[in-house]
Amino acid sequence: MASGDARFSCPACSKSYRWKSEIAGRKVKCNCGHVMLAPRDMAAPVEDDLIPLADETSAAHSVAGHQLMAATAVGAPAIATKPSPKPRGQSKNGHCPACNHKLPSGAGLCVECGMNLSTGQKMQTTAAKAAPTIPYAGKIPLAQREKEARNDVYFANKVKDLWVPVGLIAFSVAVISFVFYRALGGDLAAMGMALSIYVLLGTGILVVGAFIAAKLLDIGFGPFWVAVLKLCAVALTPAAISEVINMTSMDAVSRSAIGWAVATLTYFFMLMWLFELDGRETLNLIFVFLVVRFLSGILLAIIAGAVLDAAL
Repeated sequence: MASGDARFSCPACSKSYRWKSEIAGRKVKCNCGHVMLAPRDMAAPVEDDLIPLADETSAAHSVAGHQLMAATAVGAPAIATKPSPKPRGQSKNGHCPACNHKLPSGAGLCVECGMNLSTGQKMQTTAAKAAPTIPYAGKIPLAQREKEARNDVYFANKVKDLWVPVGLIAFSVAVISFVFYRALGGDLAAMGMALSIYVLLGTGILVVGAFIAAKLLDIGFGPFWVAVLKLCAVALTPAAISEVINMTSMDAVSRSAIGWAVATLTYFFMLMWLFELDGRETLNLIFVFLVVRFLSGILLAIIAGAVLDAAL
């Protein structure tokens, strides 16, 4: 069929796309950011056209001729059997409606299963006995494929969309908690307060900034809550690594330079891998992340200092 006759939809946002043979079976990306597999093949659209009936006399001669040919080919007479519940008439695509066997143009009898296309009766032949028809499996309907895709729309890749982000968030929170615990002399109350401000407020600012940048740059992150989970991991992991670097005995300038370099590389690889972005999209987002991180760091330092002074 012509590629322009078929369309498929994104399971995340339901946007419709024209199917082309060049993308069959390949991974494609919707404008909403969702990554999916293009169907390998598309069924031709059903057309409710009327099927013209042949003249009864010519149809009878045609059926008789095909019956005689089928019986002569195997050396046995054709025997009529019970009517088949299958619909009468040749199918639109030139296949037998009973067994889906490909039929020659103008055929009145299917020699594979014995179906009389004019009367709806099956003619039992030796050929049909010798070569029983294999049930036609067909292809999975597009609606069923889309339904199955929607069931996994949030976590299509559970490793990338769920387990890796959750693991990175847990690791980062544990590292930042340990650093704050040591820096505050083991004061759990102060550590909890500082951690809440740092994680909730700092991460929230970065996530909101990322969504605003994505909107301006026309970048799709995929399903909203999955994107939030991934962005939290992207925001916290470089911060945790930077806090570990700050615990070293290097001078302040070296710690700051190495921390920013490591954060930039971490942003780059995490954004590209988790969201499957190209190089240009990744670099644009990294610039936004670094600017927002710098400004939010100043704001968090002021807030944390004021809150801790008031608490102590």
